[in-house]
Amino acid sequence: MAELFVGYATSTRQIAVEAAHRRDDRARYAEILEAMQHIAEIMSGRDSFVEKCSLVLDVLIDLVPADLLTLRRPGPDGNGMELVSYASSPGFGYVPPE
Repeated sequence: MAELFVGYATSTRQIAVEAAHRRDDRARYAEILEAMQHIAEIMSGRDSFVEKCSLVLDVLIDLVPADLLTLRRPGPDGNGMELVSYASSPGFGYVPPE
């Protein structure tokens, strides 16, 4: 009889954990959809492409698990990359190169 109760309690706990994961997944999915909508609105705006990219980076830094996101393009000599824009998480303390 004790084994039955232990099995039932374990099964009930597992069901509760799985339900919590599904709620977390739905919340994350909703967050991603909202961010995608915001990005679409930004990209359809009248700002310059670089300004749009900066705004998109600000949205993405809140969405992805990263401390720093950068947008770079090939440098004038074609050998290196130059920073166009960046976003960092609060407190990260990134100082862009000159």
